[in-house]
Amino acid sequence: STENPHIQNQVMVAPTILLRLGTNWQAPAGLSLVFPQRVFWMNPGFSFQGEGSDYEAVIGRWRRGYVSGVLYSRSYGRVGTFELVKGTSPAPPAGMNLVLDPTGFYRGPKNAPKQVRDRWALGIEIPNLTPAPEQSGVPLLGRFNGPGQMTIFESSSLDLNTGTFGFLFKNDKGSRVIAGDMLSDGSLRLLWPVGPALGAPMDIYSLDVFERKGGR
Repeated sequence: STENPHIQNQVMVAPTILLRLGTNWQAPAGLSLVFPQRVFWMNPGFSFQGEGSDYEAVIGRWRRGYVSGVLYSRSYGRVGTFELVKGTSPAPPAGMNLVLDPTGFYRGPKNAPKQVRDRWALGIEIPNLTPAPEQSGVPLLGRFNGPGQMTIFESSSLDLNTGTFGFLFKNDKGSRVIAGDMLSDGSLRLLWPVGPALGAPMDIYSLDVFERKGGR
């Protein structure tokens, strides 16, 4: 489009990229990237970028019904290549590493001693799909239930570039960061450090496994 009749019309593009978690194309988007409108001109280095997004998509090929390129993150660096096709949603290639959808309810630790096994419940939701500049993580709402208590984490996030989690827990005794990732069977593997307190046991840290009990 152009307001001047003496200038050749320009093709404008207003791109929106939806990043979905897992293999289900019907699942809600884990992150929505809305880039500002710009003139389309297929030259080397043509990219979609915006001040409000951590991600930048550099287009390598644009053919009828097909687009490919490289996705970059300001905070992480080169994320990897991507391919988009028009029409029917393709099946993910076999062997591709996926960032799975963590929303749901979990119980564990499954691998703990009998006296504390399955005594904790953990819930994860994705309440916000808007990314912040220089931030490639998806904010989460995380909470856990123990014997007689329910606690919401101070903050929680999922790193889309590595598939790892981070949960910040605060109370009057101090702060802890719980970190981990998701296994292919949908269970969580978390490093849950002992709370800061006098007489806290010193032991070799191990990853606690929480099994999915509900949700996607």
